[in-house]
Amino acid sequence: MLHPYDLLRNPFKFKNSLVILDVVSRPVLYNGTFVQYAEGYVDPRPGGQLSQTGLRFRKMVSQDTGLYDVMGLEGNFNASGDSDLLGEIAVVSSTQDAELDLDRRWKVEPLGTLQGTNAFGATLDVPVVRFWGYAAQVDGPSTPHE
Repeated sequence: MLHPYDLLRNPFKFKNSLVILDVVSRPVLYNGTFVQYAEGYVDPRPGGQLSQTGLRFRKMVSQDTGLYDVMGLEGNFNASGDSDLLGEIAVVSSTQDAELDLDRRWKVEPLGTLQGTNAFGATLDVPVVRFWGYAAQVDGPSTPHE
């Protein structure tokens, strides 16, 4: 099981492999250090609408590529469950839907990175994955892939 935060840390580890991406769980960081994944904290359906999932749709950057924010919890885990933006990933998809479901795990193929620029003109690398479909629902918690 792979998480979007794992792609931020190493977008090449599973390049050209088909993996399951857990888009619901959010990483919990303390002083920038990974602690655990917050799973089962919110129902993913309304959680996706409230940006309390591991990914949040931002916008389409081309006809088949969407940009998603990678969300996490930084600092003390508070009762409000407010998420922090940790980075972005690009998702290439041939589906007709602009936004993919954030309440289901995805089957994806990590492709490496795309180069882009931020609002200040600085160059940055964004992990990119190809979306192949939704994974079958699995009972029980997922295990972080380190």
